[in-house]
Amino acid sequence: MQTLTRKKKEPPAPHTEAAITKSIRDLLSHMQIFHWKNWGGMMGTKGVPDILGFNNVGSFEMEFKSLTGMVSQAH
Repeated sequence: MQTLTRKKKEPPAPHTEAAITKSIRDLLSHMQIFHWKNWGGMMGTKGVPDILGFNNVGSFEMEFKSLTGMVSQAH
């Protein structure tokens, strides 16, 4: 009988937008700052930043681009 093994998920390359976003979210979580990742795609709303959240001062929004990333017209 053959056993199925799940591939271990590889971390994103260090300079991608995914890696930048993950690093920032890890830091915000460590600092216990409430935030969430806005997932784009077909059902997402254009122009909404990558991360939204609240801290003791107010709300914040963060948008990330890699060195090769481009800002869309919605921004």
